[in-house]
Amino acid sequence: MTKSMKKVISVFLLSGILASCSVNHTKSTSELKSKNTEPMNNKEIVGTFLGAVANQDVETMRKLANADYIQHNPFIPTGLEPFIQLLHVLKEHGTYAENVRMFPPNQLHLCF
Repeated sequence: MTKSMKKVISVFLLSGILASCSVNHTKSTSELKSKNTEPMNNKEIVGTFLGAVANQDVETMRKLANADYIQHNPFIPTGLEPFIQLLHVLKEHGTYAENVRMFPPNQLHLCF
């Protein structure tokens, strides 16, 4: 498998995870320790999840993502646990996610 193919697989893998982040899981690890917190919005969930992936924080990843998410990359099995098992591969190949900009859902518009 070529280096560029590995990067493409990594991007699809991260996309599948991000698409599966559940609104039902509304608190990060640090927020769980605090008693007076408000639920995180979707933007905060995705940002926290990306940070957890970058830091290989498996506990936070499990709290924020569905265990049975559908993986859209045919080379990676469906589910959160197979993704977690591949974290060392992402790190080994220097794969990272850099959030440049997030748009709130109410600011997204489709143009045809």
